[in-house]
Amino acid sequence: MARKMKTMDGNQAAAHASYAFTEVAAMYPITPSSVMPEHTDEWATEGRKNIFGRTVQITEMQSEAGASGTVHGSLAAGALTTTYTASQGLLLMIPNLYKIAGELLPCVIHVSARCVASHALNIFGDHSDIYACRQTGFAMLCSSNVQEVMDLGTVAHLSTIEGRVPFIHFFDGFRTSHEIQKIETWDMEDVRDMVNFEKVEEFRKKATAQYEKADHEKAIHDYNLLKAKGYEDKFIFLEDVKTLKEFLKEIEFELPKDIRFPQKYEKGIILSGSPYTGINISFGLAHCIASPENPYYVQERAETDSFGIISGNGLPFPYEIVCKLIENNLIPDANIFTSQYVKEEGLKITQANLQFLADYYLMGRKDKDLSPKELW
Repeated sequence: MARKMKTMDGNQAAAHASYAFTEVAAMYPITPSSVMPEHTDEWATEGRKNIFGRTVQITEMQSEAGASGTVHGSLAAGALTTTYTASQGLLLMIPNLYKIAGELLPCVIHVSARCVASHALNIFGDHSDIYACRQTGFAMLCSSNVQEVMDLGTVAHLSTIEGRVPFIHFFDGFRTSHEIQKIETWDMEDVRDMVNFEKVEEFRKKATAQYEKADHEKAIHDYNLLKAKGYEDKFIFLEDVKTLKEFLKEIEFELPKDIRFPQKYEKGIILSGSPYTGINISFGLAHCIASPENPYYVQERAETDSFGIISGNGLPFPYEIVCKLIENNLIPDANIFTSQYVKEEGLKITQANLQFLADYYLMGRKDKDLSPKELW
């Protein structure tokens, strides 16, 4: 498809190239790069869509150090992120550049190069800012005119997605950033055809896996707190939130500051542990657990409520804890049949197939040709 001709300066060309690939743009204005985030903000406000069919999320920080920290965090969370800067602003980003490059995160920083002031503030053009970043691990791509800014800016984004090496795409401040030329632009559809979306998906999966790993490590740590006190395979039954907090203090577990407990609840809180999910706290189900150590067990209520533990109604327990309940025969009243005419036989059938039902409801292991109805 023939490319459209438009008149623009180097900053607008860089913003045009980056917008297509950007999901989050973190910024802090600095001469002569401020025009790039201004265009990005303007287009996002107008509702312009990137190649993923979304408008860019704009975040303005209070310094370039904050902008680069936002870029690193956003990339780590799985969002393609861009920033724009120059001179001292780029130097403030150096600590995070090491992190981004070391973690092989796909990122492009667009820089309108400007002199780093040594003794007095100046806006002379040179490359002292970008050369101060040679050791960070970022690849560098230089554009010498407005058309190259459009084309090599696009190349930088395509390359970082494909190779997971972050790029600094730079061009002369003022000489190129503010030079107005009539150039060929890239259409969003043409750009979309050039992107390797498998690599984009791979990047997002890696980001998700990092968070899962962090969650798993915390779960093991919390479980070990129970294990150190000999509670790893036990269900602990506590009267109220006060006794719960006392128990958690005893095992040296620190509650998150933002945690909120129910204002109203019946007596009987269940605390259990798993190396997969850490410490689990459940309200309102103690009457279902037929443990000799549970003073809150009520058989009449358990007959109507305990199957909800198996079916995951309200997700009261994680799968590993439900398996532990089944293994220790602590939910003997769980019954998928509520009709009084088949209650007794239904209880036998349900109890004989509790593990299958837990797999079916909680793990989604539904076979094409098998449903719970066929058990009966």
